[in-house]
Amino acid sequence: MTELFGIPLVWFMAGGLALMAVAFSVVGWIAWKNPLLVRMGLRNAARRKVQTTLIVIGLMLSTLIISAAFATGDTVGYSVTNAVYHDFAQADLILSRNVDRA
Repeated sequence: MTELFGIPLVWFMAGGLALMAVAFSVVGWIAWKNPLLVRMGLRNAARRKVQTTLIVIGLMLSTLIISAAFATGDTVGYSVTNAVYHDFAQADLILSRNVDRA
């Protein structure tokens, strides 16, 4: 699979990397300009360890479910395509007749 909706996957990767770079740059700039926000955020995550752990586990599970759905869809699509190619490998032309003509 090299395309998604007719668009090469390399473009999606480049766009995702660009968005991630912009997001990290904005967060880094905010942390540099106002380090108090970073300290408050990290302190809050350290204080609420159970809530932080549940959020991280939830994000990991949702990523796993989405990845499994994509992998299953690709596998089923490949299996169906492969079965059709295998069944009709030797057929150049298939003729059928409509028997119900009166």
